[in-house]
This record gives sequence, structure tokens and C-alpha cells, in this order.
Amino acid sequence: MSEIIKYSPATDFLALLKTRTRQAYALDLRIFETWLNLPPRNMSLRDFIEAGPGEANMTVMQYRKAMMDVQPQPLKPASINHRLTAIRTLLTHLRRTGIITWAIDVPGLKNVTYKNTRGPTPEQVDALLTAALRSGHRNYAILLLLCDNGLRREEVASIGVNDLDLIDLKVRILGKGDDEKKWLPINEPTRQAIQEWLAIRKIQGNSLFGITGRAVHLIVSRLAKSCGFKGWPHGLRHFSITRIAIKSNGNAYMTQAHARHKSAATTTKYLDNLNDLQRQAVNLAGED
Repeated sequence: MSEIIKYSPATDFLALLKTRTRQAYALDLRIFETWLNLPPRNMSLRDFIEAGPGEANMTVMQYRKAMMDVQPQPLKPASINHRLTAIRTLLTHLRRTGIITWAIDVPGLKNVTYKNTRGPTPEQVDALLTAALRSGHRNYAILLLLCDNGLRREEVASIGVNDLDLIDLKVRILGKGDDEKKWLPINEPTRQAIQEWLAIRKIQGNSLFGITGRAVHLIVSRLAKSCGFKGWPHGLRHFSITRIAIKSNGNAYMTQAHARHKSAATTTKYLDNLNDLQRQAVNLAGED
């Protein structure tokens, strides 16, 4: 926990969170407190909370505007909303524990998500897999878990050697929002790639690849750059989900099962993008 967050109820709140959520919220609250410390506010996090609901709401509105006005490049709505969520969640905790009796009601920004859900082209992915294979068995296995299985970068990093069942073609991952690991099926090329990596693996400990989610991002981005395009792990997840949608002829149930979306509405955005329903609707509206 960073020393800048000296307000003990805030550190108590962060200690209750899962590791990844705690790290993200701690960073967001550090950024907020750094902004509070600047003139003309000269406030601490404690000062902000003890100021009461009226001043707190006004301060958060000013903070939201400051993030929108960052130069030369304003923050994206998703980033602004994430930082506001950290503040709201802290205040909710303080209200539940009896430290305050109020909440802030500053709305977030409208955030358009999944506008481009297709990811890289099949040709780009083929080039990426070729480059990964040339770079080594570890990178190739990682790329197949991203491209064929649609895993997120942190999910790939979470896999341990004891999370493998290569006989029944399964791996166990810690999925987004999950409290415990769950088994997922893998295909034969992925099994073979993992088996070839295990044959030469010299990492101490249980971690299959011995890397973090951030390292997965760097591996993908560097391989993509060597192939002449920009790439990142979540783009490969988009590719994987879109490919299943195409091969299943738009089967929403199969696509959602592969993507592991908790909400069918999220999967529908992939299908809508795939079928370009908006353009079809406009064309229909123009017919006599």
C-alpha cells in the first residue's frame, strides 16, 4: 500500500479487496489524493471525506472535469469512470462501516464499448503465430491460449503446472471476477504446444510460464510490431470470439460459452458488429 494513502479507513478498505482490484483501486486513490494535494485545494483524503457531502460532490465534479481537460490528450471515458468508481466504492465502504452517512452522486461519462470487436485479421494472426513459434515454445503456447481459447492476459499468467490436465485437454484458470480457478477445455494444438514448452521449461515453482499479465502484453505487442502491426492480448481475445461467431454462423450460445461473458448483452455486441446490423437497418429504412 502506498504511503500517500495515510487515511487508515482507506487502507482498511483496500485490504479487503482481491489483489488485482486492490492494486487498481490503490493506484486510482493515489492519483486522486495527489490531485487533492495540489493548489488551490491543498486537501488530504481525510480532509475530502470530513468535508461532508456538499463539498465532496463539488470536489469530485471538479476532479472529473480536470480529467476531461487533461492536455495534450484527455483521459478516455473508461479511465475516468474507473477512477470515479474507486472513489464511490471507498465512500460506500465508509458509509457501511458507520464512518460517514452520505454518498456522492456524480455520474460517470457515457462510454461506448466494443465498437471494434473483431481484433486483428486472420492474416495478421497467422503472421503473429509464425513469429511466436520462431521466438520459442513458451511464446507459441501463450499465443495459442490467447488466439484459440480467448483467454485474457491475466488468465494466461495465472496458470500453474498443477492447473494442467493434458490427457483430458483442460487447463484451470482464475477468470475475471472469479474467486477460485475453473477448468476450461483446450484444443489439441494448444495441448501440444504446452507439452513442448514443458519439455524444455526450467522455471522454478508452479507458474507455467513464470510471467505476469503485463509481460504477456509485452510479448504480444513486440511480436506484433515485428510483423508490422500493432497488437495486444485483448485484441487476440476479440479475434478468438469473432472467429467462433463466424464459424458457428452467429450461434449466440456457443459464442457466449467460448467468451465466458456473464452477460449475453456483451456477446450480442460482437454478433451485431459481425453482422453489421446497423447498416442493414439503415438500408431497410430507405426501402419503399
